[in-house]
Amino acid sequence: MARNPPEGTGPMHVPFGHVVANEKWRGSQLAQGMQGKIKIVFEDGLAPVDFYLSSRSCILYVTEADLVAGNGYRKRLVRVRNSSNLQGIVIVEKTRMSEQYFSAIQKFTVLDLGMVLLPVASPVEGSCLITQLVSTDSYSSAGA
Repeated sequence: MARNPPEGTGPMHVPFGHVVANEKWRGSQLAQGMQGKIKIVFEDGLAPVDFYLSSRSCILYVTEADLVAGNGYRKRLVRVRNSSNLQGIVIVEKTRMSEQYFSAIQKFTVLDLGMVLLPVASPVEGSCLITQLVSTDSYSSAGA
């Protein structure tokens, strides 16, 4: 795979039907849910990005724990938003435990940053959504 520039928000070559995942997701329920459906390549040094769908689109995944823990996710979102190279999609685990924090991240992500936010109920649902996004992105890129 092509390497990222040092700041971690530059373009990366991603083959069709693949997703490049941050090493921190290796062995997670999220990554396990995608295995066998799409090809996952794990790489170090992708921060602040969690997954690359293509050279220009990426996913920032906010877990239930991230959301409940506070506003630490905000810096990652702002870094990607300020990058002229990337179109970021934010996937958030909206559960009973994190529901009270959801409106704050929704307002910040959608209204303040103008980014796409997609809520999921669990890592399993998150893996299905990412798989679908990879399939859709590969299909639309092939037709372009």
